[in-house]
Amino acid sequence: LVTAAMAAGTAEDSVRIQVGQRVSVEEGALEIEFVAVTADSRCPKGENCFWEGDAIVVLAVRSGDRPATRLELHTSAKGPSAVAYLDWAIRLATLEPYPVTGRTILPADYVAILVVGRISEDAIEAYSAPGYPRAAAAILIAELDGMEAEVAATAAEVETVAKKNGAL
Repeated sequence: LVTAAMAAGTAEDSVRIQVGQRVSVEEGALEIEFVAVTADSRCPKGENCFWEGDAIVVLAVRSGDRPATRLELHTSAKGPSAVAYLDWAIRLATLEPYPVTGRTILPADYVAILVVGRISEDAIEAYSAPGYPRAAAAILIAELDGMEAEVAATAAEVETVAKKNGAL
């Protein structure tokens, strides 16, 4: 959904960030810190590998006075390369440098290219057409799991709490 929403018209910025560096997006509305690369098993240039390999980029993101949230982005399909944080979409476009046999990559050498943009209601609606109310200040989505009777009872509890608090 994040990638599709971004492709469907979200305003995006490309951000180049080094390990240990912090960047601000939209005049500080979002702050991103590149914490570390915790693993890098990407197949070195010129080698023939039996596996795709993966690198894991760790970011700390925050908006406003909220505490930082740790995010992990992957260079391969072994994990997410894009995530949603609040109303932001953050995607790892690439991680440099690419491994070369016989060369050690120092932690400070890593540079992540991120694509960052706000997720718009229009993009989400165009992609999945969930029919959410457009004028709502917030939308609560509750996922319930269990046996049919248990789910029905929990759904009734959620509805009762929502009505009691003026949300329905």
